Amino acid sequence: MVPTQTSNVVGKDIVRHSWKHESRVTTCITKSEDRVIANLSKDSNKIAVFSENIDGHSLGATYYFKSDVEQLLGHSIIDHKEAAKELKQLVNNGNKQAKDIRQQGKPVTFGLSYGAYPKKVAESIKCSIEEAEAIFNAYHNEMYPDITKFRNQVIAYTKQHGYNHLGLGFQIYSSDIQKEERTIFNASSQFWSILTLMSMADLYEAINKENLQDDIFINATIYDALYGYVRDDPAIIKWLNDTICPIMETDFLENQIVHNEANIEISDINNNNWSSLHELYHDMSIEDISNFITTIDTPKDK
Repeated sequence: MVPTQTSNVVGKDIVRHSWKHESRVTTCITKSEDRVIANLSKDSNKIAVFSENIDGHSLGATYYFKSDVEQLLGHSIIDHKEAAKELKQLVNNGNKQAKDIRQQGKPVTFGLSYGAYPKKVAESIKCSIEEAEAIFNAYHNEMYPDITKFRNQVIAYTKQHGYNHLGLGFQIYSSDIQKEERTIFNASSQFWSILTLMSMADLYEAINKENLQDDIFINATIYDALYGYVRDDPAIIKWLNDTICPIMETDFLENQIVHNEANIEISDINNNNWSSLHELYHDMSIEDISNFITTIDTPKDK
């Protein structure tokens, strides 16, 4: 059971407005869970994904399928981060073999990061249990050893005390750590999706202060993202862009190593669905946004 707190900061009298001209809008903390686990574990490779702009899936492939990557690159892997950069460049250049190797590693990384064991790895990529065990060990002992160390610390602390501290005074309790260890560890990073709710509360506080309740409406949160509508007005969109990104990029830990990055995407008014989103860059002027809207708006169907 996790102790909970309630808040009415956002308010109960928010009404969805229907405007003649509006755009769907979403904003998120990019790769938020990876950023959290990098900060909590201080694992050098996970930090490098951000500090050195390493593609995590390419990095994983160099550990899981080392011989295949070496054959593709034409040399032995001495530095996995450099090999990951080479592999990603091949992917970007359209090399099919590189794309396939990188793609094959994705389910492995997703599974192992959430506590999968060799049997699950073997099932996900149709390999032998021996190969899966080698991949499992490469992930935990070579690629992200400090994440593994952090995981073991979380489990040991919970086993001793019956709970683990998540953040902001929240705790998660366990009476059967062997059965619940996967949930306990995953909660250590997934708890921080609360940053999205905190960002929404801060955004609505700013919206109310500027009397923009009739111009911006946030109607949903999904993990690290906010979803809603914004009036199709360059000045309003600029205000939202200038306001929400700094809110979501605020550090949440003392001495934070990997900082949050946020972006905002909007749809054009004539193709108003989630598949037509276009990213704004930070600090755009009203003129830039006006030109941007003109560029992305598609002709209205007759």
